[in-house]
Amino acid sequence: LLSALSGEIEEGSESRIESFWKEGLNEANDDWDAVQSGRVIVSKAKAGRMALVMEEERVSNNGQRRLGSYALYRALRDLGLAGGQPGAVTRVLRATLDDNNDVGSKRWKYEYEMPGHGWVKRLVSRETVPHIDADCLSSNLNEKFPKSKWASGGSSGLVSICHTIESSDVQPETLMNTLLDLDEGLR
Repeated sequence: LLSALSGEIEEGSESRIESFWKEGLNEANDDWDAVQSGRVIVSKAKAGRMALVMEEERVSNNGQRRLGSYALYRALRDLGLAGGQPGAVTRVLRATLDDNNDVGSKRWKYEYEMPGHGWVKRLVSRETVPHIDADCLSSNLNEKFPKSKWASGGSSGLVSICHTIESSDVQPETLMNTLLDLDEGLR
């Protein structure tokens, strides 16, 4: 197959072929560099089956704020928390420091989601991720933290559970403890 493909590649056409994969590869490498350098911290919650992704700075040079799924999976795998591993996480809490903070205050934007395979209901080698009623959880979070505005869904597509609409002064550790009480899927 490679020889057939290489016969189709003309000199100077590399840039055309690179356009299919180069940007995605560069973003994945930028994301992994952010994890390795400590600009993004991926850790396991003290209790339950939740991972915390703390992004206090921009992840990649192109202004992207969110750690990509490839780097997140690799970080979870290296921690022994990825799907198919004993003790794999069933939830991911993403905490991103809000750029518009006043000096000395920390306000966070949150996204709560399932791990990347969480939307699949029939798996061969990974444990099925427990379902949660996102609307009910959002409502409960709004009651617990009246100054935070939560809504179901988010930018993660099929794995999204809920997210904050505005930044919140609730700190990540406090939110994780509350989620442990509200989300049966963490136990």
